[in-house]
Amino acid sequence: MPKKFIIPFLLLFAAPYLSHADSIVIDIDTAVNISLSRNQDIRQYEKDVQAAQAKVQQAAASLYYPDINLGFTFNYLDPNTVDSGNITKMTLPGFGTTTMTNKNVWADNYSASLKVNKPIFLGFTLVNSLKLQEINLELAKKKLDAKKNDIIFQVKKDFYNLFLLRENIRLTEEMNLQLSNTLKFTKANYNAGLVSKYDLIRMEVQFQNNQPKLLKLRNAYKIAVMGFLQNLGLPQDSSAEFKGSLYHITNIVYPGYGIDKSTLLAKSNDIALIGMRMSLETLFVSKNMASAGYYPSLNGYFNVGMDYKKNTGAAVDTDPERIWKANWSLGLVLSIPIDDWIPGSKSEATMAEMDASIDKIKIAMKQYEDVITLQIKTLYMQIDEAKYTLAGQGANVGQAKLGLKLANEKFYAGTISSLDLSDAQILYSQALANYLQAMYDYASAVLKLRRMTGVDSFEQIEKNSKGE
Repeated sequence: MPKKFIIPFLLLFAAPYLSHADSIVIDIDTAVNISLSRNQDIRQYEKDVQAAQAKVQQAAASLYYPDINLGFTFNYLDPNTVDSGNITKMTLPGFGTTTMTNKNVWADNYSASLKVNKPIFLGFTLVNSLKLQEINLELAKKKLDAKKNDIIFQVKKDFYNLFLLRENIRLTEEMNLQLSNTLKFTKANYNAGLVSKYDLIRMEVQFQNNQPKLLKLRNAYKIAVMGFLQNLGLPQDSSAEFKGSLYHITNIVYPGYGIDKSTLLAKSNDIALIGMRMSLETLFVSKNMASAGYYPSLNGYFNVGMDYKKNTGAAVDTDPERIWKANWSLGLVLSIPIDDWIPGSKSEATMAEMDASIDKIKIAMKQYEDVITLQIKTLYMQIDEAKYTLAGQGANVGQAKLGLKLANEKFYAGTISSLDLSDAQILYSQALANYLQAMYDYASAVLKLRRMTGVDSFEQIEKNSKGE
């Protein structure tokens, strides 16, 4: 079974038991698959695609199928109307008044009809209507794919942010332990008269100041976990175990396209620019539809009906007075516009409006393409800066680690104060925290470049799951 189907299947099977499970193990690939299978924004975009498909079907039906209507009519006339419509007495010369029956009107009247109408040519309006709906369908699909790609990017970024927070908590806890041990040692030295009251108070202040920082980080991690689970489509109170490490972020492959190719890929993947291109295409099709006013229109029709009426062919008195009689007609209706060809007509103004809109969106597209070009260039610069920052922070960590080692040796040898040791501990913890943040910032920039160039796309995940 392909990888992309395994996780959704397992989630569907295990969904009723998630609240009772001890823990859900989630690595980065699992997180992506869960989000793609449960995210509610994706469900909404899928409904947009379904609605666009239905509109395409509607336009195709209007183009290829005729309008067919079957009708039945029953009409009941009042007695006065019936009597006035029938001749019952007449005067013949030399014979006087003669009673005779000439019945043509009945109180109850029945008829049935079948009407077929089909536009044959409407100035390409129906064809262009179908094109418009096909463009809208393609845009809906593109928006769906773009939303999936955005979710992939955000899930990966948020996933590693959890480990960044976790590493900061670990560093702060280590610092807390070191400050606690140093405080105990300082108290012992104070009781032995080896350090001043001021040194003891300063160590107590440093230890106490670390407590709210630790609590703030722990709360931030809990909030981030709840938000992450919610974005995955899981209950916020789900018990989850996140499998991975911040150092795994170094496994993210840097796309080696170069600025020029990355810019071209970004322009082809940006959903806003794709939307502009399709809007431009829509305007061209709409302009063609507006020009339909210059063309003649041709419609065909076929009608067949049945009326329950007088039997005019009755030969003997035993024949029925009324029978069902059929009638039919067919024809073509050609309509040739005249007013649209007059200078200053409505159609001419509509065409001018369309031309202005087309020119406007072309200008907007050029501006947005320049924005994307600037974004890619800026992103490459940021990645280069992040590389150097990461290298510099790595050197700072090495220096701070060595400084802490020397400070510990000197402190327990009695050559420096507890304050000097705590300062070295703080410098090392801060240097390591800065290094981890630089690692995350670098990876975030690379992830953004991969998103913009289409490397981390839904389509690529599907290919990988199929082994292509």
